[in-house]
Amino acid sequence: MLVLACIEEKYFKDEIVLEHHSFVKIISDEMKIILADQTHTFGAGDMLLFPRNQLCTLIKYPKDGRNYRSVVMTLTTERLKTFFTKNPIRSAEQHQQKILTFQKNPLLHSFFPH
Repeated sequence: MLVLACIEEKYFKDEIVLEHHSFVKIISDEMKIILADQTHTFGAGDMLLFPRNQLCTLIKYPKDGRNYRSVVMTLTTERLKTFFTKNPIRSAEQHQQKILTFQKNPLLHSFFPH
C-alpha cells in the first residue's frame, strides 16, 4: 500500500506504533522521530525504513513556507515472508529494531513521485 501524506498544519505531533514495516521518502519539509533512546531529524529527499511495533513520537513541520509531504510504502509481514523465503538473508549479523536510512539511490528514488 502507498500513502501520500500532506500536512497543512504548521506543526503536527503524534505518538504511533506501526503495525507493519514502512518505507518512507520525505518529499518536502522536515520530520523528527523520537524513540526511547534516539532522536532523528529527516528532511526533503531522505528515505528511511520504520520498524514495526515500535513506539515513537513523530513531529512533522513545514520549512521554507512549504507543507510537509511524504510517501509511505507499507511492507506487510506476509509480503516480507514471501520475499525472504525466495531470497534468504546470508548474514550472521543480528537484526535490531531501529530506523534504517538509505543513501541517495536512483533505483530507490524511482519508486516515488517527484
